[in-house]
Amino acid sequence: MRIAAGILMILVGTDAPAIGGIMMEMTGMMRMSAELAAELGATMAVILGLVLLALVLTWGGAICAFKRKIYWWAMAGAICAVIIGLLSFFMHEFWGFIFSTMAILALVFLVDRKDEFQA
Repeated sequence: MRIAAGILMILVGTDAPAIGGIMMEMTGMMRMSAELAAELGATMAVILGLVLLALVLTWGGAICAFKRKIYWWAMAGAICAVIIGLLSFFMHEFWGFIFSTMAILALVFLVDRKDEFQA
């Protein structure tokens, strides 16, 4: 089941860049003048940084789940996948429901198979 959790985390992690793009579009950062872009550059950097962090944690957790190493990293990846799934649910409802369900399943699979990981 840990392999299924890793695959689910990778699939949910692929939605992270789309969430970042949708958030930037919602805030109007895609269609603005150069002056406004300079003022909101820090906000754009924070949004992209958080999306990148979520992506790295989710994919890193999936790799740790595949290799049966570092349980806390795999669990952090699954929790990040749940956050990405919930954000995705609010951004685009149908696919968001699918991604959030996959993320919750990955978390349940990892909790169920904690004993398979090395110390």
